[in-house]
Order: sequence, then structure tokens, then C-alpha cells
Amino acid sequence: MNEAVSKATAVALSLHKMIEEHEKEYNTLTGQRQLTLHAGIGCGECFGQVVGGVLGRWDFILSGEGVSQIAVAEPAAGPTETVVSPQSWAYLATDFDGEELTGEYEGFVRILGEKLSESESESDAPPNEDSWKRNIGSHDQIQLKPKHICFMPTYLPNAVIMNLKAGVCDSTSQAEMRELSVMFIQLTNLDTEDNSKTQSAIQCVQEATYQVEGEVEGGKRAPHN
Repeated sequence: MNEAVSKATAVALSLHKMIEEHEKEYNTLTGQRQLTLHAGIGCGECFGQVVGGVLGRWDFILSGEGVSQIAVAEPAAGPTETVVSPQSWAYLATDFDGEELTGEYEGFVRILGEKLSESESESDAPPNEDSWKRNIGSHDQIQLKPKHICFMPTYLPNAVIMNLKAGVCDSTSQAEMRELSVMFIQLTNLDTEDNSKTQSAIQCVQEATYQVEGEVEGGKRAPHN
């Protein structure tokens, strides 16, 4: 758990830095805006369900302790901030600097950065700009192959699948700006033994959404009560 929470926090810090370095502004209905990110991190036992099935489309719903913590930590984080739950901070306190929040978010911690090593602290040189990466580890870039596409339509929007089938596989060509309406639905009291109620609820959401040519993308996080 210590490794998983540390890597998640390091990834959040790296994303903040990448977006900051990008410094690109976008046209919105309220003028030019720069993209920012906020992150919430939790940890604990979680339970996943694959539900839906309307028109062959499925959604993955995750619930449990870690998700419940994220549901509090994420809104506690402002733009460019990462906030972790008290349970997560217990694993992070030795490697990261943090500032404990007060009020309704008491016990949650805003991450200020990764602690410098002893040699970095004693050195007069500026801190290593890549120090926030060291907990992430190395990985190979995933290469999407045509044989993989047949497994993806049940989870991806049709517009993306059409591009993939046409051979458009790079991320920049997949991105697009749209005017849309977003509705958030919270599912509570998910039964980890019997998912029949969850299955019924998601199918109702899918049926209503697909009638207006919409997409269901909100089944990724559900507070667990």
C-alpha cells in the first residue's frame, strides 16, 4: 500500500508540473482560460463491478474505502493542488511535505512537494527538477494495435472507436472541443455481494442517455456507504 500511495502522489505532482509547463490557454464561453488540475488521493479496500450492457456498452464502477476518501479529498483540493486522506498521509509523511487542512476537511493534508534527500538539503545547488518523478518508476509506452480494438467498443465512445477503426491512433487526433451538458449521478449503498440493483440502475441510465445520443462516462467512482 505504501508504494501504491507514493506512486499515485508522485503521478499527481508530475501531472501538475506537466500542465504548468504547457501554459496553453483555451477559448471558453467566459473568455481565455488555462487548463488546471486538482487531485484527491485515498487508499483502502475497493470493490469493482462491470455493469450495464445496453447496446453492448458496459461501465466499470469502483466503490469502497479508498473511493469514499477520494470523494472528500478531491473537492478539498484547489486548482494545481493535491489533497490526500488521513489514511493516505500515514504512508506519505516520511517522503512528502504536507499541510494539514482545517474545518470540514480536518485531517486531510495538502501535499506541498516531495521531501529533499539529505544530500539535496545540504547542497547549494537548486533542487533536482525531476525529483518528483522518482517514485513513479519507468514504463514502456503502450502501443495500440488493430487486434486490440475489437475489445474496446464496449467501453469507449463511438466517436473514438470510429477514429481507431480508421487508423487514427495518436492522442492529439482524438482530442476535440465540444459544447455539452454534463449530469453527475451518485450511487450509494452499493452491495458488494449482489450487484443486481446496481446493474438495474446503470441500465436505466444507459437507456435514457442513449436515447438522446449521449454517452455514459460517470461510472468510474461511487462513494461507498
